Amino acid sequence: MNAYEYIISKQIEWAKNKGIKIIEKRNGNTWTAYTEKLEDNFFLRSISEETKAELEKGDGNELSTKNGKPKIQALYSSSALAINVFDFLRKTRRADIVMNIIANLFDSKTTNTDRLLHGDICFEMKAPIKGIRGKSPNIDVVIVPYVDTICEVIAIENKFAEPYRGKKAVHFSKQYFQEQFIWKKIPHVRRLADFLNNEEKSFNYLDAAQLIKHILGLTSKPENFWLLYLWYDVPGEEGYRHREEIECFKEVVEKDGVKFHHITYQELITKLSSYRDQFPEYIEYITTRYL
Repeated sequence: MNAYEYIISKQIEWAKNKGIKIIEKRNGNTWTAYTEKLEDNFFLRSISEETKAELEKGDGNELSTKNGKPKIQALYSSSALAINVFDFLRKTRRADIVMNIIANLFDSKTTNTDRLLHGDICFEMKAPIKGIRGKSPNIDVVIVPYVDTICEVIAIENKFAEPYRGKKAVHFSKQYFQEQFIWKKIPHVRRLADFLNNEEKSFNYLDAAQLIKHILGLTSKPENFWLLYLWYDVPGEEGYRHREEIECFKEVVEKDGVKFHHITYQELITKLSSYRDQFPEYIEYITTRYL
């Protein structure tokens, strides 16, 4: 069983244990599994109107039923995973909980008890790159700190099963290299982009090109930012290689002063579980489903 199959089988077992009806199909190397009802894929049994509006503005077509079930209805949907973890904190206005966990990765000073962290959670924020035509990068989850909070904008790239579905072709169109000014402050990132465009075998699990585009979009904004790669770990070689690629990427971008860190969903959820007494149903859901 490979990593992708491991994730799907684990989610199917969770659904069966909860008595949730699923639609499962296997066709050659393709394996899909969706909940029969959309609400069965979510802790809150629905997507908030605010979050739904943001998803509809994004380019992922998560809610589209054009080809059947919406993508977000898949048991292994990364969007569903992000919503199950973050939408509850948004609804209860407790972004501070996850902000403290993330801030401790980037700068332990910000977690001083005299500096309470507060902010707003949003999904699918567009980050246009100056001088680049076409679709803008979509940041999966963004936490915008309140003005009195000692914290940067937190931009989160969210991954579940995608890294384990096979290497995708890297695409940086010519316009990226014609607009020299977008790379002015990040020359090491530029060299990595060149490498990705010219090297067939580079990153097999990490979508480094996507992260570079996020960096370009975020550096086009006036606000300082922290870029967090939030990913789902798997046992064995594939999880190990994925982590190696993340660390390699981190080493390169940090040379240009980019504030980049990573944490697995398993690590994040384990840290969130310390709030079990306050939010028992929420913690029970995310731990039994994703740990």
